[in-house]
Amino acid sequence: KHGESVYEYLRNNPEARLFELANDAEKDVSKLNKEKKEMIENKAPKQAIKSVENAQISIMKSVNDRIKSAQK
Repeated sequence: KHGESVYEYLRNNPEARLFELANDAEKDVSKLNKEKKEMIENKAPKQAIKSVENAQISIMKSVNDRIKSAQK
């Protein structure tokens, strides 16, 4: 809000602190998407592709859990 210090904003909106975490997670998932695409193109074993998918799910779930926790 206008006139509100960064400290006050973060105190009133603790989930805003998770912005960097969400950005990092987005970068990680993007890298995994690229890796998965390359694996599919190179006909990697389905289990290896599934492992990448599970890593993506884990990252997204972790971020979602942290955001839900901050909103309580």
